[in-house]
Amino acid sequence: MSFQTGLFQLDLYQIDEATPAQATLATDPIGQVVAVIWAYLPEGFGSELYAWQETAYLRAEFAREKVELVRAIEGEYSIEGEWDLDVHDDDAREYLLLTGGEVPDGNAFATLAACASDLKITPPPPELRAEWDERPFRKGVSDEDWPGPGPGEHEQSGSE
Repeated sequence: MSFQTGLFQLDLYQIDEATPAQATLATDPIGQVVAVIWAYLPEGFGSELYAWQETAYLRAEFAREKVELVRAIEGEYSIEGEWDLDVHDDDAREYLLLTGGEVPDGNAFATLAACASDLKITPPPPELRAEWDERPFRKGVSDEDWPGPGPGEHEQSGSE
């Protein structure tokens, strides 16, 4: 079972250029939450055409106390970025660990997003949403927008 976030934007390549994306939360073999990010890639960024691509994985690595950005390049997986994770933060652990085989909590994505601050994962701004609603490639994409972290949750620095 998994949880899908809806539409959001992020700076996947950390070049100050927002990319529309969605993510599915799943769990790894030891029960930690992994966000599988599907981004709409422009031509020349890992694709030969504009298309939805499975491009990255954000995962909590409790043993190393990190959140990792994992990319698959030509069948090889590599860690493209990592951020500190406070493994003693009980709220973060709750959001990033499964209990009893249940579906991951949507707040897990907010926690991962807050840790991976360079990716600038945020809800879609109105102009992005308006543009996507008018185009045919919006078909098959969740109709929901990711709302971002709620009040009191693990918010990104500088978010409202």
